Amino acid sequence: DQLWESLYRDCVRIARKYRQPDDMGYDAAVRAYGKLNTSGIKNFGFRSSFRSYCWTIITREMFRLMKKSKDFESLDLTMEIHAAPEKEAPLAESQTILERIQPCVDLLKGNRLKVFEMVDLRQMSPGDVAEEMGLTRNNVNKLASRARQDLRKCLETRGFLSASEVLRG
Repeated sequence: DQLWESLYRDCVRIARKYRQPDDMGYDAAVRAYGKLNTSGIKNFGFRSSFRSYCWTIITREMFRLMKKSKDFESLDLTMEIHAAPEKEAPLAESQTILERIQPCVDLLKGNRLKVFEMVDLRQMSPGDVAEEMGLTRNNVNKLASRARQDLRKCLETRGFLSASEVLRG
């Protein structure tokens, strides 16, 4: 019961943050809860706190649902979601966001670029990417993490202090 309540509360909070209906938060919570019950708890490797692990799952589910609902271009830059709520400017146009990140994406090379495109832009699962590229899932997760870190550092050098600054108009 505590897990469900926590997932639901966090999903609704994310939905409200991105001006989505509470129903979308409920749908994401249901999907995340299902994933955690079927395989997620078994896959939890104690590499982070369980709360962070769950947070990653629910943010990915929310972004998948938002992308389906209105072609929302998502970046898995979830670092900003942990920040305290603030008055927010409206989201920038998808094309504007892509123009802001493209120079940094262009700096990614080799497998980091391939994994970033497949996992974060095309929303493929790390398991599917690993199978397609002939790598281990752990290797794919490391490459994705390092690509996001490189992207974040590049965006910071371009004057963006947080993911919300990249996403705002």
